[in-house]
Amino acid sequence: SPQKVGPHMVHQPKPAQKPAEPVRFVVDDAWGGVFKAWNSAVKTLQMHELGKFEVAKYSLGPSVESCIERCVAKWLGESPARAAMFKDVPEDMRAAAQRRQALQILCLPEELCLEPVADPNGTLNMEVELLDVGEYEDLEGDGRALLRVLREGKKGTPVATDLSSVTAHFRIAKLLMNVSLKDTRMGLANTSDGLVMREDKTKEPIEFVVGEEEVGDEGDFVPPCIGRCLMLPKGGVCEGMRYELILRGGVPVSDMEKSINTAYANGMISADAMPDTTGPVVIRVEVEKVVPVVSGPQSPAWRGAASLQAERRHAEQLEGVDEGRHRHKALRRWRRILTWLDHLLEGRRWRVQEDSGGQPASGGGGVAEAVAGSMYDLEWDADEAEEGGVKNDGAGATAGTAEKLLHPVRPPTSGDVDAELLRQLDGEELREWATAHVAVGRLLMSEAAAACTEGDRDTAERHIRSAVRACEIGKIPKEIEVAARMALARHLTETERAAEALEVLKPAKALDPGSTVLKDQVARTLQLDTDQKSGDVKGALRKLKQDLIAGLEADDASSLLTFLQEVDSLPLTWEAASETAIGKEVGKCARHADSGVTDLAKGIVGKLHKLAKQERPLWVR
Repeated sequence: SPQKVGPHMVHQPKPAQKPAEPVRFVVDDAWGGVFKAWNSAVKTLQMHELGKFEVAKYSLGPSVESCIERCVAKWLGESPARAAMFKDVPEDMRAAAQRRQALQILCLPEELCLEPVADPNGTLNMEVELLDVGEYEDLEGDGRALLRVLREGKKGTPVATDLSSVTAHFRIAKLLMNVSLKDTRMGLANTSDGLVMREDKTKEPIEFVVGEEEVGDEGDFVPPCIGRCLMLPKGGVCEGMRYELILRGGVPVSDMEKSINTAYANGMISADAMPDTTGPVVIRVEVEKVVPVVSGPQSPAWRGAASLQAERRHAEQLEGVDEGRHRHKALRRWRRILTWLDHLLEGRRWRVQEDSGGQPASGGGGVAEAVAGSMYDLEWDADEAEEGGVKNDGAGATAGTAEKLLHPVRPPTSGDVDAELLRQLDGEELREWATAHVAVGRLLMSEAAAACTEGDRDTAERHIRSAVRACEIGKIPKEIEVAARMALARHLTETERAAEALEVLKPAKALDPGSTVLKDQVARTLQLDTDQKSGDVKGALRKLKQDLIAGLEADDASSLLTFLQEVDSLPLTWEAASETAIGKEVGKCARHADSGVTDLAKGIVGKLHKLAKQERPLWVR
């Protein structure tokens, strides 16, 4: 409607220049993230009451100055990247840009906070309407994370844990101005003004895996902070639960979109130059469904080989997407497979003990070894748990304390397992055993190469040798055995054990003689083995040369004879002989008074002449 004019409108408040949007803030905020005038005004109002106030200017912008300064110090401090970005910018413009960026992070209005207040005791007219009040729980007692449960979840349903599959709606918004950053209910709507973003209550919720939210294409991307928020409520999050979280420290900006997440991960955007934070946010989560993760053979959801294969497919998918950025997540999946197989082996140890006449089998330990003599293994215990109706108590537990004591969670083995015990795995299980060991070894080697850590290299070698050993014990598909042997050979060549690598590759060549990749690796390994042997020969000849010089000076025929025998036993090459120039000392020995020394030296000289002749061009020979 048109603005009213006339004498009666003198000293009356003017309408806002733009439509007012609701704001959200914490009353008596110790972090100083809200204007003192707003904080005081809402305390005098009842629900849906509109109040008119006259406030001093110092109760607005100046009252949040400490919060702005903390933001600048934490997120916009001096760094080489920021110095390079502002190197040609005047100091006053640089300070103004820094302050404006801090206001954007805190979502404070520039009209009230950007410029210093010239007359702090001046007054402004303010209208405030109280729309909603909610009480939040301080989760950690430091004011950083505040929780408000809007609706309790269904009792007796699974609780969201790491790697659970969750279906939910969520909204991430700036705390003060309630500006939406991510909202699963928002969608494009066709209006008279064209396509606009509007809330769509019929929109389907998003399904994702906790801890792997960012994996997948742009349309499947879920901010990783949502998975972390599912872990914050102390009683756990289950189906039907709705709650809000206020996070005073904010969440990473890189969590918001796939493209931004990738840019930060690849170093295209530097966190030193562009602060990776949203500022204070409020996150609303509406959980529609929670599917618990399979935790191993003791889990009621365990389906034997099918569970192993499903976990392997997850791991392979994680390795293959986003240019390998999720290798650490894939490594966790592969290790889960190995842990499960370790539990199966412990549960079947009684079979080996019975076959050996009741004598305890080697390996194992702890409670698992104490129950290993019983035929009631892990698989049967899982069935009994399911038949007995073991249910989730609403706090995330999936099994009783007794079961946890009988089957403690142990890290997967990377060492040798008794061959007879390993034969207790069936064909599918043994295949998954070998595949997982190869994958873990390969991933650990890539991490070791990046971090230059020898510990990971040793662990990686043990994992891959376990896979090769499984191939020798049972029937494993040839592609898995070839991959295991190639991975082990690659590791051996990197640690200067080319000769052993060639022995490892021989069975692989027999299994897949037509593989070009395998042929190339064999050729490289053979060349490296030749180079290593040549280097060893050169080192030995240099040492023997010094020994021969000392023996000739001392005229010690016995020592000379010993050293010449060592020279004669080496796989001599013309390159090694010419580079070390050992022929001169051998020639002196050929003129020695002792006949034994002379004869042996002449034989070596003959070998050297033959090697030299082989090196000549054909038209010179």
